[in-house]
Amino acid sequence: MTTPGSKFGPPIEMVPGSANNIIILARAGKREHLEALQKGKLRASHIGNYKKEEDRGKPFFDENEAVDAIFDPEKIVIKLKKDDQEIAELIPDPEQKLKIFRESNIPALCFFSLHTGLELAKPIPQGQKGPITIDKHLQVTDHISKFGNDVFVIENVREFHNRLNMKATELGIAIRHGLVEYQDLNSIHGKIPSNKWGLVKDLFYMEEREYRYIFISKERLPDPYFFEVGDLTDISQIMPMDQFKKSYQVTIEYENNGKQKSES
Repeated sequence: MTTPGSKFGPPIEMVPGSANNIIILARAGKREHLEALQKGKLRASHIGNYKKEEDRGKPFFDENEAVDAIFDPEKIVIKLKKDDQEIAELIPDPEQKLKIFRESNIPALCFFSLHTGLELAKPIPQGQKGPITIDKHLQVTDHISKFGNDVFVIENVREFHNRLNMKATELGIAIRHGLVEYQDLNSIHGKIPSNKWGLVKDLFYMEEREYRYIFISKERLPDPYFFEVGDLTDISQIMPMDQFKKSYQVTIEYENNGKQKSES
């Protein structure tokens, strides 16, 4: 089958250690689990665990996890071949998108993130009028509250990445990481670029603001997979959910009639 072009455009290279636009990473859960994280024991689960039918309705469930390609049934022809000779033509269900999934026994570690996107503020083109808008990805969403009452917060993401890379080099594994890209999967027709596999989710999950780490090895890694990176106390903290929501706000300071003012 010839794979149609993807809506995603040219692949974006994921550069290990690049965290220029990530302000903080956070993960909510039970305090004892978060304390293990802070000690550097990172627990990653196979991506396939996030789409188990018995977990439907839970905040982490996503039936499209590990999807590799999505095709419009009206735009494809499926042929069964033997030794390059066509022996049958299959007719896809016209009412459903055809989805192809990749093997999903690969560990992934997920965090909520506050980030600036490509830039902190989006300036107005020269000659046009209008407000400057601050990217909403700098705001804490309510979605994170569904995962627990306490939050583990990494406040020096660059140093965290340095430690991840050092340990990965020592173990001989690779870590592909980046912000999850949220797309309308119903509008997709084509294969998801290989370097974005595991980093694309439907718009329905946009409030997750997820930053994901995918652990890749020549040999299959266990589930769960524990990646021990060393103590992280110096670059992180654990706090109650209410404190987390109040601690991180977008504040604009400005001068008005000679007086300094601030808005959050």
